[in-house]
Order: sequence, then C-alpha cells, then structure tokens
Amino acid sequence: MKESYKSIKEIAGQLHHIALLVFVLFFSSLYAQMTWICANNSADWSARAFCEPIIFDNKMWLLCGNGKGVKEDIWHSPDGIHWTQAVKSVPFPTRVSFSCVYHNEKLWVLGGAPSGG
Repeated sequence: MKESYKSIKEIAGQLHHIALLVFVLFFSSLYAQMTWICANNSADWSARAFCEPIIFDNKMWLLCGNGKGVKEDIWHSPDGIHWTQAVKSVPFPTRVSFSCVYHNEKLWVLGGAPSGG
C-alpha cells in the first residue's frame, strides 16, 4: 500500500483556502446585516476605480485611481460629506491597483501597476 504525504506547501494551500472561505462567509453575513447610507452622492472628486482608500489622521483619504483617465489626486474628509483636495498631482509615478499603508506618521504607496500599462 502506497502512503501519500502532503508537502507543507500543499497543506498550507488547503488551510489558506479554508481560512479564505470562512472569512468570506463570515463577512458576507455581516455585510448582509449592514445598512449603508450614502453620505454624499456628489463629492468633488470624480468617479474612479483601482484607487486606494485609507484612514489616517482621523480622516478618510482617497488616493489616485483610474476612471475616464488616470487620477493623480489625493482627497481627504473628516466625515465623508465634506472633501478637500490635498494634492492635485502626486509626487510619484501614478499607479493603479496599489496598496497604501500607514507607518511612522506617513502614508506609503506600495506595489500596483504603472498607470501607463
């Protein structure tokens, strides 16, 4: 009889899929119970995808993105209703589908793809 041993990588992969399924099911049920309210359906910033929202300095921040062209701006709001443009054109190469993290009192842009393709 031939015994089958799974590699650590295979076991980790299976555990990852199980954890992901539990995460999706848990948050899907929470999401279904939430009541969402539109705080502002006409914010000053334009519609976009592939942007990055983050909470920093007690404000909501929205960085860059793409929608009818590349967005190079950064906006912030204390309440989701009143928005202020912090930066019109970012001082780094524009990116889409990136991540943003808070570290050492600063926001850091990580990864993503150049907006030119």
